[in-house]
Amino acid sequence: MNIATSDAEVQAHLKSLTLLYVEDEMDARTQFSLFLERIVGTLITAKDGEEGFKAYREHNPDIVITDVKMPIMSGLDMLKEIRRIDEDKLVPTIILTAFEEVEYLESSIDLHAYSYLTKPIDAQKLLKSLTECACRLLDAKKLRQAHEFIETIVENVRPPLIVLDSELKILFANDNFYDTLKLMSEETVGNSIYDLGERQWNIPELRQLFENLLSQNVSFIDYEIESYFPNIGHKVFLFSARQVIWQSASTNIILLSIEDITKRKLYEVELIEKARFMQHLADNIPDTIGYWTKDLRCSFSNAAYKEWFGKTREEMQGIHAHELLGDEVFNKSKPYHNAVLQGETLHLERELTKSDGSKVNAWMHYIPDVFNNQVQGFFVLISDVSELKQAQFKLEQANLELCSTSEQLASVLESATDVIAMMDNEYRYTLFNKTFHDEFLRIFGKDLNKGASMVEALEQYPEDLANGMAFWSRALSGEDFTVIQQFGSEELERHWYELHFSPIRDSIGKITGAVHVVRNITERKQVEEERDEAVEKLKKSEELFRNLVESSNDCIWEVNKHSQFVYAPLHS
Repeated sequence: MNIATSDAEVQAHLKSLTLLYVEDEMDARTQFSLFLERIVGTLITAKDGEEGFKAYREHNPDIVITDVKMPIMSGLDMLKEIRRIDEDKLVPTIILTAFEEVEYLESSIDLHAYSYLTKPIDAQKLLKSLTECACRLLDAKKLRQAHEFIETIVENVRPPLIVLDSELKILFANDNFYDTLKLMSEETVGNSIYDLGERQWNIPELRQLFENLLSQNVSFIDYEIESYFPNIGHKVFLFSARQVIWQSASTNIILLSIEDITKRKLYEVELIEKARFMQHLADNIPDTIGYWTKDLRCSFSNAAYKEWFGKTREEMQGIHAHELLGDEVFNKSKPYHNAVLQGETLHLERELTKSDGSKVNAWMHYIPDVFNNQVQGFFVLISDVSELKQAQFKLEQANLELCSTSEQLASVLESATDVIAMMDNEYRYTLFNKTFHDEFLRIFGKDLNKGASMVEALEQYPEDLANGMAFWSRALSGEDFTVIQQFGSEELERHWYELHFSPIRDSIGKITGAVHVVRNITERKQVEEERDEAVEKLKKSEELFRNLVESSNDCIWEVNKHSQFVYAPLHS
């Protein structure tokens, strides 16, 4: 591999190297020693192969120059001994010999000699060979440093992460990868990504994504793989990959991050079920319930809209209020729309005409949806109160209760803001809300001001600083992601948070900063742990009960509500 290196770098590197020069002819040794001392940092000389081998073991030189025919031990025999004790190092060696000794060329090639110069030695050719050796050593040094640098970065990234070469073979993987997949380094590094485990990742679609990544530099994000994996069972993973130019090694590598979303998928199923339940509940309420965006389009409605306005849920989705109400009613409703979009909660009585032409007295509630001090939209609840007109007192009491409830709801919505902060490219907080300020003060004891440096603010908390730097760096690099992490001082408070990071770009797409929205999920984590403990206790109790039943001489059956046998011990 030829890494871009300047002549000045090579010459400077030569001055840092140790060179062993082995020559039995004293005049030649003296003459070229003066020449070599001006080129390299340290020069070690020896008069024969035996002395040269001892000097090699003592000084561990970077380059060896040796004559071939010498008394006691030849240069080639010395080189054989050097290769025997330093088989992996392959220190660059330059062979010097008389023209008639070219028969030794084949032997020197077998011993991986770097160059072969015939006597009398041309100083410029020798200098060229030395420069090439230094360049080779410098390339190896840079490659080794780059290798160590990437390993350090990969190891300190929290999500499971692996580094692939251009042939999709694994170069590195961090501990989180091994912990998540329950794999060992020996069965991972050097293997193709498609050969891991039981080849669950040998998928045509994934192959196509990698092919596009390598040929067209098309990154992919959140490619979902669902499969059974050895040692860890059924899992759902998200794969995201990006090709990176490894400038230090003049090649490309692929960073592949893996996110385990198995639990998230289960939560999504639960959320879908809850949404279905809430829709079913809303559909069985006779009053109309709807949500309208700031541009007056419906994004949620219940089945009652069919009776009131002759529109199904599907027809209501995305409809504009003007289209639903018509010119006259819409124009009369404009003041209410304007007021609720300014954050005002309204309760009023109006006469409306249903889709069948009947006129009713409708009690209407306009409730603003306020998030982060901004109105996102509003709820409209419509009730038919025609039959309640004679019960004015009860209606007024209900109105007071509704007003109180609405005020409480508005108060809750006003205070239920997330923790939000913005960061510039110098890791300074450019903007944050009061909730962020109060939360930072609570867990770190720091009264944060806008423009404060995150590095200075968290210098007493190196672990949290490292995590924060890693997350913000990803966002400032253009990544949009969500993580769950624990933050806080052991002396004050420490909590679990769900943090969503997003980059901020200007009009031309340049990243100027990043923003995160944070929610404290400590209680949720505790509930999940308590739920898991409760389930485990229930399983143990059920197993104990069945064991007791099996050991009993009585006849015992378990019957469900449909009079069907669910369980009976064997002796029954």
